Amino acid sequence: MTRYNILNLAAGQGLAGKEKTPQGIDYYTKCIGDARLYVKDRCLAHADDLCFCVYGGDGTINEVVSGILDANAADRASVGVVPYGTGNDFARILQHMQQGDSLWSDVIHWNDAYAVNMLNIGFDCSVVEKTAHMKTLPLISGSFAYILGVADVLFHKISRSLYIRYTDANGKQGSYDGQVLLCAVANAPYCGGGFCAAPVAQYDDGLLDLMIIRKVSRARFLSLVSAYRSGAHVNSDGDVTRRFADIISYHRCKSIRIEGMEHVCADGEIFPCTAADIGVFPHAIRFLRVHA
Repeated sequence: MTRYNILNLAAGQGLAGKEKTPQGIDYYTKCIGDARLYVKDRCLAHADDLCFCVYGGDGTINEVVSGILDANAADRASVGVVPYGTGNDFARILQHMQQGDSLWSDVIHWNDAYAVNMLNIGFDCSVVEKTAHMKTLPLISGSFAYILGVADVLFHKISRSLYIRYTDANGKQGSYDGQVLLCAVANAPYCGGGFCAAPVAQYDDGLLDLMIIRKVSRARFLSLVSAYRSGAHVNSDGDVTRRFADIISYHRCKSIRIEGMEHVCADGEIFPCTAADIGVFPHAIRFLRVHA
């Protein structure tokens, strides 16, 4: 198996650039989208088994996975992760793996793009923009940068109107049309450096976890944010808890369409988008536990 180390110098305040990789071919990303093109090219150029070890965060994982899928090479290309990003949220589900273990993960597809961890629209998307600025400041990183981003966004308009249609796990159609604080479509539970936004999301169940938080006052938001961070808004059965029942809807879905936004945040990267058709590719990519 040929190993490529994909190192993102912009992730995690440049930690990847200080890493001595144990083996393989090192590739340093140059800009957003570069890793996707490089991985696709390597997959198309070689017919043997490949492992792409990501030294970066969720955005770099996204690009590597996207490159593998673009090349239709998921049967022979796998992904390892050394978490050097700001949030490292998808990497949290890999922590239990032992050396040499592997797992197959679902992948969200939206329009002509992918997401491995989560799509965020509304408040969370605005927070990611602010967090990107906060993490450039000295001594600020990870979830602290996200918290500062939340505080900044709270001083501005914190809701927008969305139209959402979905088909749930049982094939039932549903919709929502109104003011939304945020909307998340999840393959895994965490975002924002440890906020458990989708507590029952499972990376290998072939479903999308859709969470809609309706417009709330700033005071109400602040009173609930700690419980939301810990995942207390949804119980183990996927039902919204009583404290959040009047503002949150949570659905496990097969497909979703969302209209009315200006941007979508996919695995921590922001893209212009006014409408998204969202589905899931079950067991689409293999992750390995690798030596750092």
